[in-house]
Amino acid sequence: MDPGQFVDTLAERLRRDGAELVEGARGTAVGEDADRVEVRTGAGTYTADAVVIAADVWSRDVCASLGVRIEMAAGTMEFDRDPDRFRQGPMTPDGLPPIGPVPGRPRILLATGHTMLGLMPAPATGRLVAGPLTREADPGLASRFAPSRSVRLRRGQGLSG
Repeated sequence: MDPGQFVDTLAERLRRDGAELVEGARGTAVGEDADRVEVRTGAGTYTADAVVIAADVWSRDVCASLGVRIEMAAGTMEFDRDPDRFRQGPMTPDGLPPIGPVPGRPRILLATGHTMLGLMPAPATGRLVAGPLTREADPGLASRFAPSRSVRLRRGQGLSG
């Protein structure tokens, strides 16, 4: 599968279905109050019923705006056993990506830390993210990837702090 073609096709489909896609706008903070979730970006502020933070290693910075520290480090993966061909990506201490609601924030979900797996885990990640929002989560599977394994809560800095 060509990842670029996949993303272009997906973007086209989302636009056709009425979604507004804002490209090149770096997310800088997420917060919430009783009625909404807010995402602040370089292109403006957006509100939604729920938000998925899927910003690779930069997810740490976005989560920090909530007072949440994600324990991730840049990991490496070797390609073709060639020591000159390494790539870096975010990795949790246990190697599993944190996917699901941020602890104490059921409308803010995390889907990051997939190392260099790219699109391969996308279908499973999609189910793990959709489950809590549709109330169709698989508790056994969700607990293996729950962000609570790799986050530490600090005094909140989001909208509701």
